[in-house]
Amino acid sequence: MKKGLLLLTAILGLFVFTACDNDNEVDPTEATEVTTVAAEPTTAGETEAVTEPATEEDGLTESDFVGTWIWDFSTDFQLILEADGTGDWVGHHGEIEWAFVNGELRITTSLMIERWNPVIEGDTLTISSLQEDDLEYIYIRQ
Repeated sequence: MKKGLLLLTAILGLFVFTACDNDNEVDPTEATEVTTVAAEPTTAGETEAVTEPATEEDGLTESDFVGTWIWDFSTDFQLILEADGTGDWVGHHGEIEWAFVNGELRITTSLMIERWNPVIEGDTLTISSLQEDDLEYIYIRQ
C-alpha cells in the first residue's frame, strides 16, 4: 500500500513539474533569434526551399496579415486576424492574439505562443513553424 501511494505521489509530482515548466511561453513582443530551415514539405508532401523570414524591411507589416484566411486543405479551418491584434483560429484553437514581430508571426492561443515564419505572395499566406519541424500551412485570403 505504501509503495503504491509513494508511486502515485511521484507521478503526480512529475505531472505538476511538467505542467509548470513550459519552454514555449514567450512574450509575443520580445525579440528572439530566428533560425532558417533548409527545406520544408508542402501540404502535397513535396519539398521546397524556405525563404528567409519576412521582415518589416522587406515591406511586410502587420496590416498585411489583417483579414480572413482559409486553409487551402479544408474550408473548416480559418485564420481570422483583426487589426487590433485579436483573432480567431476557427477549427483549431479558437480565440487568439497575434503580432508580427522581428519577422515572426506570433499567435497566442489558450495553450501557448506559436511562432511562425510567414510568407505572403499575392493572396496566399504560407506559415512554417519555428517550433515544430516539418509543420507548414497554406492559407488563402478571403
